[in-house]
Amino acid sequence: MIFGANIAKRFVGWVLFQTLALATFAQFYNGHQMTFGKSRVQYNDFYWQYYRFPKFDTYFYVSGSQLASYISEIASNELEYIEYSLEEILQRRIIFIVYNKQSEFRQSNIGLVTGAEDYNIGGVTRIIDNKVFLYYEGDHVKLKRQIRASITEILINEMLYGGSFRDRVSSSTMLNLPEWFTPGLISYMAYDLDFETEAKIKNAILEGKVQKIHRMHGDNAKIAGHAFWRYLAETYGPEIVPQIVYMTRISKSVESGFLYVLGMPLKEALSDWFYYHQARYTEEQKQKEEHPGGSVKIVKRPNRKKVYQQVKMSPDGTYISYVTNQDGQYAIWLYNTQTRRTKKILRRENKLEQITDYSYPLLAWHPTGKVLTYIYERKGLIWLDFYTLETGETVHRELFYLDKVLDYSYSPDGQQLVMSGVIDGFTDIFTYSLAASTFNRITNDLTDDLNPGFSEGSSKIIFASNRKTNLLNNNKEAKPEIQNNFDLFVYNTSEPTQELQRLTDTWNVDEWAPKEFKRQQFFFLSDQNGIVNKGFAAFDSTISFIDTSIHYRIFTNRATITNRAFSIQGFDYNRVTHSFADASKEVKRYSLINYDWSPDLVSSNTVVPETWFRNYHDEQYQLDSLMRNPEARNEPDSLVVEELPAWLSDTLIDINNYVFEIEKQALKFTPDEEKPKVFALPKQLVYFTNFYSNLLVTQVDFGFMNQSYQAFTGSAFYFNPGFNVLMKIGANDLFEDYKITGGIRFSVDFESNEYLVSVENLKNRLDKQYIYHRQVFESLTESSFSKIFTNELMAVYKYPFSQIHALRTTASLRYDEQVYKSIDANSLKQPNDHKIWAGLKSEFIVDNVRGLGLNLWDGSRMKFFGEYYNQLGSGYNSHLFVVGADVRNYLPIHRDLVFASRLAWSTSFGNSLLIYYLGGVDNWMNFSNNTPTFDQSVNINTEKNWAYQAVATNMRGFVQNVRNGNSFAVTNFELRWPIIRYVFNRPISSDFFNNFMVIGFTDIGSAWEGWNPINARNAYDYEELNQSKPIRVVIDQKHYPLVAGVGFGLRSRFLGYYIRTDWAWGIDGGRVLPRVFYLSLCTDF
Repeated sequence: MIFGANIAKRFVGWVLFQTLALATFAQFYNGHQMTFGKSRVQYNDFYWQYYRFPKFDTYFYVSGSQLASYISEIASNELEYIEYSLEEILQRRIIFIVYNKQSEFRQSNIGLVTGAEDYNIGGVTRIIDNKVFLYYEGDHVKLKRQIRASITEILINEMLYGGSFRDRVSSSTMLNLPEWFTPGLISYMAYDLDFETEAKIKNAILEGKVQKIHRMHGDNAKIAGHAFWRYLAETYGPEIVPQIVYMTRISKSVESGFLYVLGMPLKEALSDWFYYHQARYTEEQKQKEEHPGGSVKIVKRPNRKKVYQQVKMSPDGTYISYVTNQDGQYAIWLYNTQTRRTKKILRRENKLEQITDYSYPLLAWHPTGKVLTYIYERKGLIWLDFYTLETGETVHRELFYLDKVLDYSYSPDGQQLVMSGVIDGFTDIFTYSLAASTFNRITNDLTDDLNPGFSEGSSKIIFASNRKTNLLNNNKEAKPEIQNNFDLFVYNTSEPTQELQRLTDTWNVDEWAPKEFKRQQFFFLSDQNGIVNKGFAAFDSTISFIDTSIHYRIFTNRATITNRAFSIQGFDYNRVTHSFADASKEVKRYSLINYDWSPDLVSSNTVVPETWFRNYHDEQYQLDSLMRNPEARNEPDSLVVEELPAWLSDTLIDINNYVFEIEKQALKFTPDEEKPKVFALPKQLVYFTNFYSNLLVTQVDFGFMNQSYQAFTGSAFYFNPGFNVLMKIGANDLFEDYKITGGIRFSVDFESNEYLVSVENLKNRLDKQYIYHRQVFESLTESSFSKIFTNELMAVYKYPFSQIHALRTTASLRYDEQVYKSIDANSLKQPNDHKIWAGLKSEFIVDNVRGLGLNLWDGSRMKFFGEYYNQLGSGYNSHLFVVGADVRNYLPIHRDLVFASRLAWSTSFGNSLLIYYLGGVDNWMNFSNNTPTFDQSVNINTEKNWAYQAVATNMRGFVQNVRNGNSFAVTNFELRWPIIRYVFNRPISSDFFNNFMVIGFTDIGSAWEGWNPINARNAYDYEELNQSKPIRVVIDQKHYPLVAGVGFGLRSRFLGYYIRTDWAWGIDGGRVLPRVFYLSLCTDF
């Protein structure tokens, strides 16, 4: 019966544990230091192969060989050109890792931030190989820009930090660059001729926010930096760019680099750049129109943080659907043009700091106008959903066969869809039968075919393509030439042939997104004048020549029908109401408008003057094409020596004009005739897992290396490790699926050392980690002196639900040995204690924060956990349950000024307990003789069966053990203000001043026995004056359970270590206690 009761008790405990538990690698073992971290979710298996070239390797997986071949060929050409442009030769081999689409790229573990180093106070030196991650977006032109940007980034990093192992193994105390410097230069080198990037630059200049370029972050900083680098190259010549980069590295200062090269301060150059561009764009705006007359705003006040796209009008014009996307979280909206009300019908995904995929969801209306369909990708699969307006019901259908869908539309009868889809790296046109769920492939070649739509019923398909020829080439082995711009083509489905009808043929001008107006007439988007406007075209045929039959020639009459100040990013036309719906990005936010348009305006051609960027684009395009030809780089190809003067005599020696015999020959050096380079793929190789070093930590420390509870020593005592030296080294494979980490912490007395070995397997969705940990520390009390040896084995399994949600379960086996030192006769006879504990814990992690700077965050992170421990061995019936939570929120108030808050709680129960000591801070370096780290005068309940002990922090204003018990709760509030970076609008070269932070804080907390802190009978409430028998005097001090601390602190990084200083005043029972000073090495709370 006893055995059965124990089984039942443990089963109930397990159920309670799985219900309440859930979070990370560490609970409240050593205070507030907890591992959060995001996850990567794997849905597919990748079997890698690669090509090895002289200067780079290209890795790819199944169905990616075509992309790998294209990338390798482009990279060979781009690498040579970028080396020439930056005057830098690649020193290390580049590793291109190719993904077939962005959703598969997100499954990679490379660069995963798990949170394991969140509390490393000395920084982590990461040895990063030249890995380049490329993913196909369905457009080879965009892929080419990705390649160019990645090569540029590697070369710039080598220019700034060096290419050797010794140069690159360095901490964050090296060169401190403003956020616009490197990303802006990469963008300038790769995307300078991109109209989408130019539109962002124009908006940023007109908004005026780039005047404070040093305070900008993320994409805004990159855009501003792009514009500034382009201004420098345009004003002083392209050769000025590598000179500034080189001098910045030499001087270790951005301002000095610009001063030495330009001869003027950086501030003056930035001022000239801003006012130059502002005047240029402002003048252009005077010639443009904002909105057409009579337009109605679909969204009255768009959210500045959201991207608006996919505007689609229902066939009867009653509804307009559109998509919003904010940091990856998208929503689908319905706008009623009659009531002017908006309804949200769907919201999915999470807001994450990563490359946002704007390609999904894709919207289209069924011809009946009763069903809105949308295509999206979820868990590696493509879905086609049908949303019925009347009932609000949604029907789901999985789309097989295609890797990705880029655009689609209905046939007039609603029986078919025409799609632009990707399969095996080819972007082609497909038709899809809704009844049979089958695909029919229309095009099948390397060129990219986008924005398809049915025309003239279902007899023709009109689409945009970057093909140079009108002929379809279904031979995948052939490599048709891809031009840099898109033209419009028509495919005849009723009479299929291998020849397409070309509707537009404009050099260096894109036309895309065609919409049928009526038979042989259509609208489209074009960047002909440098701003994306709507165009109109009508095509017809005329007799070309007659032999045995009549041959016709297709010609197109086109006109521009808008003259917008800002580029149109998407539009739709309704043939019933003759109205447009447009989406464009204006100065501060997006604009979605709906307006009527008269068909009578078809014949009118709006005069649209070209912008300066259109002219700049064409000039730079020609220059770029010229400079990619090595013969055009002014390289000398011959050396000609003039014939000797006739007056030179063979007998007389003129010492002033002596000519050697070799010089008497008319020399002419001519280069060898270069044969055209033929690109050839090397042998395809299979990747086998191998390891290399990627992590190196060597630092002084005042904390523990691993997170685990300390064994209870038998009295009020907590071991603080004090000064020690931490060394850790890590290795992983190329794709970071497997990781090995080893570490050792040396104490100054060489008695309390710590060891750790960890092996991780992250290849599949279920992440696995196996850990061995050994810890030794000494315990000195009034009655004993002992040494405690702890050995632990842990198996950790983590299952991510998404990138920010994960469930983690850990099974552990722990052996504690307490060896008593001989200090008297009693201790000599005292036997050693041996305890073996088996444990199981489960944790639920939520981490959705993004970094704003060192120890500055934006967002929320939390964890809920539960643990169960059972002591093994005959005669033991000890079990321990621990549950708790830690919730943290970071709210930016203004720029880098952040309000951080934290709520933490935990309790233990069972016939063995965990005792918490409240007070102090983590990693406290206490050198004061007047302030003890641990208050041993505060009583603990010795009648309880304490198994483990831990500290509860932050509780500033007090030392450890101001309160104790099996439960605790604490709240922390901090106002974090990086004052120097906040005030000064200039690059700060000093890492110390750049990260210098002033904080104000308030801590409130309590520790108690039982469940209720108010009614608890706590040992620290009672003081025993006379411990002799038979009379005992006990005083009930009636301590108020809550204590608080207020104060201020300073933070910064010095010599690579994050240093905290706090001055705090404790408040206990309404009394303000003397100030306590804390010097600690720790991040976050």
